[in-house]
Amino acid sequence: MDSRENTSPIRIALGVAALSVLVTCLINRPWEGVHLRDGAYYAYLAELQGRGLTPYRDVFHLQGPVLVWLGGIASWLGGRIGLTFLGASIAGLMTFAGVRLALEAHGRRGSVAELLPIALVTWGVATGWPFIGAFIVSGSRPKFLAVGLAALGVQLLCTQRRFASGVAFAVACWTWQPTAVIAAGAVTGWIVTRLLERDPDAKRNVATTLAGVFLGVFSVSVATLAALAAQGSLEAFVEQAIGSAPSQMERTFQAGATLHRIAMLLPLPVLVVGAIGLIGGVGQLASRASAALPSRARRVRAAMLGWLVAYLALLSVDFDWRGDPVPLLLPLGVFAGVVMGQLGERMSRAGGLATAGLLCVWLAGGDLLSPLQHSRLPYQQGDRIRRQAGDDTLRTAGGRGVLIFADPLLAQQVGENPKHPYVFWEPGSLITIRSSHAGGIDGFLEPLIERQYGVVSVGPRAAALLPHLVPKLEPLYVRDRTLRSRNHTWVLREP
Repeated sequence: MDSRENTSPIRIALGVAALSVLVTCLINRPWEGVHLRDGAYYAYLAELQGRGLTPYRDVFHLQGPVLVWLGGIASWLGGRIGLTFLGASIAGLMTFAGVRLALEAHGRRGSVAELLPIALVTWGVATGWPFIGAFIVSGSRPKFLAVGLAALGVQLLCTQRRFASGVAFAVACWTWQPTAVIAAGAVTGWIVTRLLERDPDAKRNVATTLAGVFLGVFSVSVATLAALAAQGSLEAFVEQAIGSAPSQMERTFQAGATLHRIAMLLPLPVLVVGAIGLIGGVGQLASRASAALPSRARRVRAAMLGWLVAYLALLSVDFDWRGDPVPLLLPLGVFAGVVMGQLGERMSRAGGLATAGLLCVWLAGGDLLSPLQHSRLPYQQGDRIRRQAGDDTLRTAGGRGVLIFADPLLAQQVGENPKHPYVFWEPGSLITIRSSHAGGIDGFLEPLIERQYGVVSVGPRAAALLPHLVPKLEPLYVRDRTLRSRNHTWVLREP
């Protein structure tokens, strides 16, 4: 091949990342301003910071602070447009980092026509799921930013940019705590492969690399802790994001159950293409053919395998939400891209591009075509939280205020500051309430109810976690079924 035909992998990754953001926005239509489930919470949390409330200290939050701070800055600078720009940037980062790793794992330079099929298939598996793009309007989710940063950390690790790799891994971990497991798995995979290479300097290189990574992690961690202390939220952060979050993982190791639930949560095309990529990519890594690969390609593949194994082990502890398997998609996408590259070498350039294009269409439509689940694309009516009648709720409250449990979208539309810190409800919320309020959960609920707000709106999540809330409401409130809401709405009884 003429070297003049070679193109920069960075240009390919940037181009596909831009294409992915464009297509994702066209599918999910963020300009409509409709939040998908948990996205309403992240958007509301960003808005509350603009009103002077501080995460952890004033608003309960189980995850790391990085995306919270970025969301607050984006909302302050540009409101909904700022949050959408942040969400689109994170979606682009995920795609860019995944494609960049896939091209490195491929291990060969080539023309645009030769590398583009690899990039397209990687995108389709790693970040092409419309569910991911549905959170663009909300400024994304912590695990999505963490995945993009962790992939960037792997790229930097395999190119010997030690300190920068540590910085990327650390920011990812301070965004979403389980990223520590992903980073540990990826670094372990890199270490094993590096030590197996016939290089007398391998041990020394591993030691210096780990030292550089640690320095990057340490620097970011000190800066983050200092920022939390300056906000007066360090103690609350430790209690919520460190003390309460791990309590949600209570299951024992059940690998069979893990794989079954992954199959139920992910679209069929992603499972099929990702599994083929994993078998082919890992098979080549374990075979004699791996000796012919450039060392950087082997290291990237080993790091991705370590990432995959480590996160699968974490999922075997506990998960029950569609977003939880998302960190599996990027390593699966990298391996799928590797296999696409191998196929492309046996096909014409036009054939490779056509095959990759068809796979992308199938992957992007996975929610519609998958027989393993009954969900739909996020922009459809059934999968989105409907806009609540905020004006009707305020009118019904008669100027006495609205007490909301676990419905940040309604809280955002009502426009009032929250009456308590627990805007979003998880099992960890109950642990913090028990330890932070005299009298535990009863001591937290009773003063709120006795203030006699005009309307009490109880979201489904809070209703499930607080089964004894209804008996406390019944003496003072009556159930109102006229307001159009998926919540349980209670109106103050007339004297």
